[in-house]
Amino acid sequence: MSKNIVGRHFDLSDSIRNHISESIDGLNKYNLTIISTNTIVSGDNKDKDGVLLELVINLKDKNTIVISQRDKDVYSAADNAINRAEKALRRYADKVKDHKVMSFKDMGADAEAVLDLDTDDI
Repeated sequence: MSKNIVGRHFDLSDSIRNHISESIDGLNKYNLTIISTNTIVSGDNKDKDGVLLELVINLKDKNTIVISQRDKDVYSAADNAINRAEKALRRYADKVKDHKVMSFKDMGADAEAVLDLDTDDI
C-alpha cells in the first residue's frame, strides 16, 4: 500500500505525518486490498478557521472511498477522518463477505438434476 500525505497551505510536521501514517496502517485490519491512500491537509482558508483533511482510499476492483473532515485541530481532524474511514471499510467488508455466490455443490439435488440432463434429447 502506498501512502501519500501532502499539506496545502499548511506545514506538516513529522509528528503529524507519523500520526496520520500510523492511523492509516490500522485500516489493514479489515482484510481489504488497499492499493493506495492519499491524504491532503489544507489550511489558511480565509473564510473558515481550522484545517480540512481529505482522505482518499483506493481499493481493488476500482472502489474508492473519499472522506473530508474539517476541524480546528489537525490531530482531531485526522482521528475523525480515520474513524469515518473505518466505518466505511467495515460496511464494505460486510457487504463483500455477505455476498454469497452459489455453486452447483451448494444447490444439492436440484443441481444434480441439471447436471444429469441429457442434451441429445432437446
